[in-house]
Amino acid sequence: MDRFRLLKNYIQSKFSSIWRTIAIEHLLRYSLIALVTLNLVIVGVIAIELTRQTQEQRISELQEERSLSLANKVRSRLDDLQKELSYLQKIRSLTEIDPTIQHRLLEGLTRQNDAYEMIAIINENGNVLTAIAPYSSADPIDLVRSSIANQQMTTAIQEQTLYSQHITFDEDLRVPVMTLVLPLQNLHGQPQGILFATINLNFLNFILAQVQIGQTGYVYILDEYNRVIVEKLTAEDAYKEINLAPLNNLSLITTLNTQIAGSVNIYQGLRNLPVFGSSAFIYGVNWRVIVELPTSEVYAPLRRLVIVILLVLVLAIFISTLLSIKIAQILVSPLEILTQAANEISNGNFSTRLTVKQDNEWGVLANAFNSMNDEIQSSFQKMEVKNAELSDTLSKLQNTQIQLVHNEKMSSLGQLVAGIAHEINNPINFIYGNLIYTESYAENLLDAIETYESVYPDPDRKIAEKLEEIDIDFIKKDFPKLLKSIKMGSNRVRDIVDSLRNFSRLDEANMKESNIHEGIDNTLVILQNQTKDNGDQKAIEIIKIYEDLPLIECYPAQLNQVFMNLLNNAIDALEPFRHSGTDRLPQISISTSQEERGNIVIRIADNGSGIPDEIKQRIFDPFFTTKPIGQGTGLGLSISYQIITQTHNGTLKCDSNVGEGTEFKIIIPDRIVQVGENIG
Repeated sequence: MDRFRLLKNYIQSKFSSIWRTIAIEHLLRYSLIALVTLNLVIVGVIAIELTRQTQEQRISELQEERSLSLANKVRSRLDDLQKELSYLQKIRSLTEIDPTIQHRLLEGLTRQNDAYEMIAIINENGNVLTAIAPYSSADPIDLVRSSIANQQMTTAIQEQTLYSQHITFDEDLRVPVMTLVLPLQNLHGQPQGILFATINLNFLNFILAQVQIGQTGYVYILDEYNRVIVEKLTAEDAYKEINLAPLNNLSLITTLNTQIAGSVNIYQGLRNLPVFGSSAFIYGVNWRVIVELPTSEVYAPLRRLVIVILLVLVLAIFISTLLSIKIAQILVSPLEILTQAANEISNGNFSTRLTVKQDNEWGVLANAFNSMNDEIQSSFQKMEVKNAELSDTLSKLQNTQIQLVHNEKMSSLGQLVAGIAHEINNPINFIYGNLIYTESYAENLLDAIETYESVYPDPDRKIAEKLEEIDIDFIKKDFPKLLKSIKMGSNRVRDIVDSLRNFSRLDEANMKESNIHEGIDNTLVILQNQTKDNGDQKAIEIIKIYEDLPLIECYPAQLNQVFMNLLNNAIDALEPFRHSGTDRLPQISISTSQEERGNIVIRIADNGSGIPDEIKQRIFDPFFTTKPIGQGTGLGLSISYQIITQTHNGTLKCDSNVGEGTEFKIIIPDRIVQVGENIG
């Protein structure tokens, strides 16, 4: 049950989805065609069924009438023959009258009816008194004697009873014949012999030939032994030679034996074709007349009717198709106009108007649509104004947020750097200042040792062992190097501290003349640990191409922040190429130049994987980042863009090719005419 329920639900869902996707024009068209077709099919089926029933009833009645009529005709013909014989039978003492008179009586009977092949008068002793066989060349008496030479005939003569012999085939005449025996009496009513007659059954052909059983129907007669006495197919078969053929179709015999006389059944007929058959008994001789009409002829009118209905159906479908197309166009055309107008409105064309000039429902719908369009247009305009206000407010909020974040970060960074620089500077200055005395003391000690060795070339044993233990010669050579290394380290720490202080430049928050190269170099010093070889990653080659640039008026701390953001992005872009398995040498190229108009141009480029176009269009948007969560805020390039374009009235552009690398180009005027808001 669950399977059937699931199948039912699936079919219903599929039908519903298909129904929803059918266009209204097609729905109207197909519905009209389906309605006309369905009505015609129903009418056609009913008409065919009624015609079939009427045809079967008519044929049944006709077949029943034919079989009964033929049976009556055959019975009537046999009765006539028997009555003619009974005229002679009524003559008393027929066996005693003159043989010449007997002969004339018999001859007159054969002249009156040619169905009598042979007639004879036989006395009670079985002697043939008079015999006549007008259609045979043999001796009639001999023919009669051979015919009565059987037990049944002998019994009939002795018992003086009416006897009808079964049908035989006359080899001389080549016709089926039957024998009738009528008892004769004398003047006192006592048996005196018999009247013997052989009847030619060829007259049955003439009876059957008078009946037309349709175009392909036929009729035949069976005797009590189910032998075909006569069969009629066409009128020309009236003279066909009759042959007593036994019926060997057991199925047909069974059907005929179980068939009610006068009724009509459908069965396999004599010629192995399905037929409408009816039979009727010929009482007295126990024969049956069977009338059969093939069903192909019975149902021929039905087939013609089906063809006519199909032609009418095709014509109706064609006409209904034309009508449905026209009706669908009339009904759907305004709907298409409405749909097109709705699409125009959805695309923002609110000037669209419907011009349906009809006073029906379409006209009302068009007016309602135009009113709705006016309301939508008014609402949309109000919404656009509101959206513009909201967008402006959002932009201001984002800029304010960026400024606050940047200011807070730079302030915290400046305070941190200032504190670190102060705390580191004091011990470094102390170390660096004492290195001068340390170096002087060390030189004096080494000179004293050399003087001692020159005065006492052979020192005391303990002194010699101690000098050997401490490897005084190595100390003499390595100690100056050690002092030099300490001095270089101190200088390095002082440079880093100066770079940090210069990078933050809390004392340079206002616009002032600054050296661009100094800001770039300070940024590189801070990022040096990220660019050097650390064992797992290759070093990034820094290529600097500096032209001689004048000092420019700018906000140094803000420019340093821009350099930091761009260089950090370049380092991140080269991350995949720093592993030992890659062939590409990671490089960052920094170049500066001055245009003829005096603008300063700074280019920072890497040879990384590049930026796709769909991402490149959004890299300067606030909070946009392609880095994983927690590794980027999406504010770096946005802040840099704002510093260059708004604060310094310059331009910041990105040029990138996928697979080749990315270049950021900064253009700053040598003198800022209008100073933007200080966000540092």
